[in-house]
Amino acid sequence: MSSLSKKDKKIQEFKNKVNILIDMPNRNKNDQKQFEKSFRKFMSELDKYSDVIEVCGFDSIKTLFSDEKVVNTNKFKSCIDEFYNNYEIDSKLDTVVTDTSKSNVKKLSIDEILDIEDDDKKIEELIAFGNRNIQDTSYLLPLYSLYKKNNDVLKMIDVMRMFLNNESISRIKDKYLYDIYRLIDSELEYKEYEGLVYELFKNSDEDFIKNRYLQLKFFGKYNQDNFIDESDVNELFRLVYLIKNDRIDEAEDYFDVEIYKEDLSKDYVVDILSEFGDVLFKNCRYECSFNVYWLISEFKDVKLKLYCSIVALSLNCNKPSMFYNKEPFQLFLDDFKSFERNIFVLESADPLIEIFRAFYLLKLGGTQECNKILENVYNKL
Repeated sequence: MSSLSKKDKKIQEFKNKVNILIDMPNRNKNDQKQFEKSFRKFMSELDKYSDVIEVCGFDSIKTLFSDEKVVNTNKFKSCIDEFYNNYEIDSKLDTVVTDTSKSNVKKLSIDEILDIEDDDKKIEELIAFGNRNIQDTSYLLPLYSLYKKNNDVLKMIDVMRMFLNNESISRIKDKYLYDIYRLIDSELEYKEYEGLVYELFKNSDEDFIKNRYLQLKFFGKYNQDNFIDESDVNELFRLVYLIKNDRIDEAEDYFDVEIYKEDLSKDYVVDILSEFGDVLFKNCRYECSFNVYWLISEFKDVKLKLYCSIVALSLNCNKPSMFYNKEPFQLFLDDFKSFERNIFVLESADPLIEIFRAFYLLKLGGTQECNKILENVYNKL
């Protein structure tokens, strides 16, 4: 992932300040007093973040201004009004420059905005619509789609955060989170996505949000201190919980091929099962790793790992013949026929040839050499 630019660092710094204020407790008068002191300091420093606030689309600071610690007191109304007034003046000055006169400014409807051909202009008008109509969220998904078109991950995240400010959180779908996740290409983008998913997790009990949250916990920066209670984990992530806590026996007993067949079109399900297969193989649970790799082989290229499991079964299983009539073993034998060209059983840089060489030596009684080759190949996959 790329390092942060100065502007990205400033964006992160601003959002951190906002989030700290939002997360401050409000249990008693002392808490409120401390918050008021911190809030005033924050407002006094806003000028130096003016360029960042504009880039963020005002969503972060609007979230803060709508927080109950701010709303429940009248002390901040004047400074908040002043902030909005300053923004309104700046916006009008920009309009004067681009449109010559204030009287020529037309406030477009959503349908009119969507008919605009120029994407940059469309984005500008959608943001202006949102600033004029704070309670109307109809502009958010069109705005999200435009940011997605430009692969602008931070702006996509900002739009998703704006759903948190109103009741339309139910409109957030897993596909939006997946869109963002697959485009992440920097440390800042990762941190912002992580923060978004955590906010969603706190505000929704949707299973897909829980899954995305746990996906980050296990495949992002795993943090045992913040681990979710086992009782909150669904079937798939219970499996992850078990393997991440080295409870391999329980995980193997818990695994059931039928549970996961219907979910294999989801990338994160395949990723989890792939890791499960790796853990099983490294813990010498070759029968189960064989079943896992075969299960996901249609959706992920695990052919070499599947073949390693087949050879490992032949090497370690008391009755390996029970697997010989299964489809993957027949495919293995068909591919193994190509090994006849290696008449001197020479070592190869090709991992597939090495797997076949291990199998060939095993059939000649070379169990130690077979095991050595297999371990070497698998560790490089």
